[in-house]
Amino acid sequence: MSKETGEVETAGSEEETPGNKEEAEKPAKLMVPMNFGRQHLGLLVHDNLTFQLEDGLELKANSLILSFNSPVIATMTAEFLQTSIQVEEFTESAVSCFIDACYSGELAKLTKDNFREVNKMARVFDVTWMINRCRRYYLQMVGEMTGEDLAQVHYIVDEAEYLLRARKDPEFIKCAVAGIATFTLEQRLKYVESVYESAAVAEEELKQEKVEMLLKIARSDHVIQKSIIKRHVTSEKLSLQMTDTVRFILKNIDLASDDEDHNRFIEEMFDVLNKAPSTTVDDMRMIFDLYKQRCSAALSPWQSLKTSDLKEGSIRRQSENEERKKTHGKFIWTQTLDQVLSFTEELRSHPLLIGDIPWSLRLRELLTLHDSLGCFLSCDLKDQKSAWSYPVRYSITLIRSGCNKSKSPDQFFTFDSKHRITGEWGFVSREELMNKDCSFVKNNKIRIKLEIEIEAVSVLE
Repeated sequence: MSKETGEVETAGSEEETPGNKEEAEKPAKLMVPMNFGRQHLGLLVHDNLTFQLEDGLELKANSLILSFNSPVIATMTAEFLQTSIQVEEFTESAVSCFIDACYSGELAKLTKDNFREVNKMARVFDVTWMINRCRRYYLQMVGEMTGEDLAQVHYIVDEAEYLLRARKDPEFIKCAVAGIATFTLEQRLKYVESVYESAAVAEEELKQEKVEMLLKIARSDHVIQKSIIKRHVTSEKLSLQMTDTVRFILKNIDLASDDEDHNRFIEEMFDVLNKAPSTTVDDMRMIFDLYKQRCSAALSPWQSLKTSDLKEGSIRRQSENEERKKTHGKFIWTQTLDQVLSFTEELRSHPLLIGDIPWSLRLRELLTLHDSLGCFLSCDLKDQKSAWSYPVRYSITLIRSGCNKSKSPDQFFTFDSKHRITGEWGFVSREELMNKDCSFVKNNKIRIKLEIEIEAVSVLE
C-alpha cells in the first residue's frame, strides 16, 4: 500500500516462483494512513474506546481503527484490555483532530491553535505518519512566514522552542532560524528587539538558548549584534554580572571588522567589562584573551596602531610557550586608553594577566595639583585567602608620535594583600597632555607602556 494514497497493496502482484510462492500467498498487511471512513465516527456499534478529557467530557472511537494507526493504543487495548484513555492535558479540538485523522488518513482539522497538542498526541501515541504530516505543516508555515507579521514569527519560534524543550528535537528551531535569516536586516532587527521587549513586559531574563538563536539570526550583521550586546553588556540600566549568557555573547560576536562604528562600539564594550564588579580571575583571563584576539584579528584606521605596536601590546615574554605558567619575570605591555579628555575620577586599562594574577594601569584626576593626572599600577588579585607578596620593579612610559616620553623612572614596590596599588600623582598635567606639540593624544586616546619585572612570588599559608 502507498503511504500517501492509503491504497492496499495486494498479494501476488509479482510473478510467482518456487522461492516466493509461499510468501505471495500471504494476504497484504494493512498500512496507514488509511481512509476508514469518517461516517463510522459516532456509531455506537463501533465506539468501544473512550477518550476522557477535562470536566468529564468524553470522545469515543473504535479501538481497532486507532490501533492500526498507533502501536501504543494497540498495546493498551489488546494487551491491557483498556476501554478508556485519560487525555485531560489535551483540548477537545486536539483530541477530535487526532481521532478524525486516524479515521480519515488526513489532518483536515489541524490548525495553528491545536498544532502543538496534535503534534504532541501524535508523538505520545507514536503515530508515525501523523508526526511527519505535522512536520510538513510546520515547514509550510515557515515557508509562508514573512518579516511583516511578527506575531506569526513569534508563534513559529515558540512552537520550535517547545519541541526543543519537550522532545529534544532541534530540527524545528533550525528551520525557524533559517527562515528568519532570509528576512531583511531591518526585519530581523525588529524581530530581535521585539523578543527583548516581550521579555521586559514579562519581567524575564532571556535564557542562553534564546540568545544563541538571536545571534544566529543576526549572522554577521553588526547592527543586530550591537543591539544584543547593549541589552546584556553595556546597558546603563544593568549592573553587569558575568553570567554564562554574557560569556556566550562575548565568545560569539565579531570583535573586529572594517566597520569603524562597530570597532568603536567594541572598544567601549571592553571598557565596560573592565569595570564590571566581582569579576573573577577566570573571567578577566577570558576578557583579556578576547581583547588579544581582537587586536590580532584586524585593525581599523581609527585605532591608529601599527603592527609593531600590536606585538608590543601583547604580553611579550621571554618564553612564549610558558605564557600561562609564568608568574614572575620581565614583561612589556602597551595599552591604549580611550576618553582621556573627558573621563572623571578614574580611567582603567584592560587587565594584564601574568599567570593567574591580573594587573592594570589607572589614570586618576587630581584637580588640586595643578589639574594633573596620576598614573598608578594596581594588582587586582581578589579572593586570595593566603597572605602573599609580589616584589615588583616597574616603569611607566607615556608614548607620543615619533618618540617616547618617560614620566616615571624605575620604581620598586612590594605588593601584598594590604598594599595593592602604587604610582605617581603628578604623572602628567592636563596642559601638557593637551599640548599639540607633545602629540600625546590622538582621537581622544593615549598610549602607555608598562615595563614590569616581578620577582619570585611569596605566598604565606
